[in-house]
This record gives sequence, structure tokens and C-alpha cells, in this order.
Amino acid sequence: MLTAILAALLVWIVLGAVVAAATGQLRVRQWLHQAFLVLDQLANVLATPMHAGAWADETLSARSYRAQSAGRLWGRVCMPVIDLLFFWQGPRHCERAYIAERERLHAPPETR
Repeated sequence: MLTAILAALLVWIVLGAVVAAATGQLRVRQWLHQAFLVLDQLANVLATPMHAGAWADETLSARSYRAQSAGRLWGRVCMPVIDLLFFWQGPRHCERAYIAERERLHAPPETR
């Protein structure tokens, strides 16, 4: 069952890429960035089940910075770990993720 779902998802992605290429709208890097963001947002919600502090449109990095700024222990623990994991994106990853969320940089330009 899971194999069939993954196969259908792969076909859907390939079909989407073919259509995007045919219409001149193929943006692989942008698509991968958006796909990563949705996985990050899902991880944020699933990281603390049934917790009121999780927002669906917030990344785990931004939430960690917000928690650290509020003096919460898990933010003080998680934020340095996440910053270390994403060292290749530059310093203060979580803080920059929080600012990007506040400025709605992940939203479509017409809704910012």
C-alpha cells in the first residue's frame, strides 16, 4: 500500500516537472525549498503533539528562536542544535528563520 502511494507521488512529481518544463515554469530549486519548508512546518507541529504552542505555518527553527526569546528551556536547548545543523546557511539560522516568518518571506509576494 505504501509502495503504491509513493509510486503515485513520484509519478505526480515527474508529471508536474514535465508540464512545468513544457510551459517554461520549471523552478526546481524553488520547488525543493517549498517542499522542505512544508516538511519543516510538519515537523514543528508533530514535535510537540497536542501542544498549544505549535502553529502550522511556522518552521521548527522559527519556533525554537521564539521559545528561546521567551526564556523557555526547550528553546534554549533546541536553538543551538538547529543552528549547528544548518551551519551551511550562515550564522543565526533560527533568528533569521523567525524574521523571515515575521516578514512572511515564504508567502506569495501578493500576500506579503
